[in-house]
Amino acid sequence: METNQQAPPALPEGESIEAFHAASEEKLSRYRHLYKALSHTNRAIMASHDRDTLFREICRVVVSYGKFCLAWIGLPDAEGFLKPVAYCGRTEKYLQSLTVSVDSGREDGWQQALRIDLIKVGILKSSSEECKACRDLR
Repeated sequence: METNQQAPPALPEGESIEAFHAASEEKLSRYRHLYKALSHTNRAIMASHDRDTLFREICRVVVSYGKFCLAWIGLPDAEGFLKPVAYCGRTEKYLQSLTVSVDSGREDGWQQALRIDLIKVGILKSSSEECKACRDLR
């Protein structure tokens, strides 16, 4: 009789089962937080009657339920730069110093930060080392 069971994944060399379990729990926790954020974002989409309210609520949801230290939404201005229109979290100094061009040929501070992997998709995970830069800007 043939079974379709797969063998459990092999542990990386030198890693204990406890460390593997802890890493798996951390990953699962992140997914749960992201799912909660997605669920509440969908509710906000259904309940919001205007763009500004929706943007503010999405940023609040990402910080509150997704456990991020900062979330912001920007729209391009007349000069071709993204300007924050909604935000939540530790933002004041960070957003004051932010320069993001919508011109892909122009390298600005945002693109430099992406290159050195400090900022990811405009959202910083609160439990990560990357968020330290966000906290330092308060």
